[in-house]
Amino acid sequence: MNAITVTIRALLVLLCLTTLHWSALAGQWIDDMGRSVRLDSPPQRIVSLVPSVTEILFAIGADGQLVGVTDFCDYPAEARRKPQMGAYSDPSLEAIVAARPSLVFASAEMHRPGFVERLQRMGIAVYVVNPGTMAEVVASLRGVGRVAGRAAQAEELATSMEQRIRAVQERAAGKVPPRVLFSVMVNPLVVAGPGTMTDDLLRVAGGINVVPDGPSRYPTWGIEGLLAIDPEVIVATPHTAYSTSHEYFLAWPQLQAVQQNRIVSIHSDWVHRPGPRLVQGLEALHQALHGKE
Repeated sequence: MNAITVTIRALLVLLCLTTLHWSALAGQWIDDMGRSVRLDSPPQRIVSLVPSVTEILFAIGADGQLVGVTDFCDYPAEARRKPQMGAYSDPSLEAIVAARPSLVFASAEMHRPGFVERLQRMGIAVYVVNPGTMAEVVASLRGVGRVAGRAAQAEELATSMEQRIRAVQERAAGKVPPRVLFSVMVNPLVVAGPGTMTDDLLRVAGGINVVPDGPSRYPTWGIEGLLAIDPEVIVATPHTAYSTSHEYFLAWPQLQAVQQNRIVSIHSDWVHRPGPRLVQGLEALHQALHGKE
């Protein structure tokens, strides 16, 4: 038996094992909402209605399976060249059906249950994601990779993210956590409170969220509330109405964050989009809170 024959047989065995593995798990995929998602084979035509999932699919090499994205799926740049399914919050059902997907990724936060059920009645499998913490983002990434037939690639990416998260946690351990306000947008001033992914990101980075628990996870604040809390650090994502993220807060020089020049701007996708770049946001946030090491 020559080397070529051995190689061919080994490849055939690997192919058979992969097929058996998929067949054993077909119909048993569980999404972030605890729903069972049935698939008889790895999906070759995927529609992603979630920008973070689109990023994941590109990162794990599944972009060739993508046949549709939303107009908010803007990263990486190649995502813009995929067929558009409409707005993130209101995708076109007609465009989705026309794309003939074997799997659609949806968001529990953005897409109504009735929309998901309608796709299912049309015979389209729907996998719903709903990560709310850093750990859940990594777990959701693994789930997306498994159902897309890219489990090994997703595992490698997830493991790398976990290592970087642990490194930040170790650096933050033992340091005095500053009191931080995380501004989602300004004018009106909307802040991230407890129970948000941003709150978890801040905790892992080594900060204390100054927003108290309340009925809204993203409350709107008046200036009186901001001045009363007087955070040590203000983290703001860029806003189209201001050329820099700190301009809005400079109007109140009595704030200690203004006096100490501790108003930080971090790319919104790095801290609000639960995908692979979230760990970059974590590292940038830790550096903003505790400086370079």
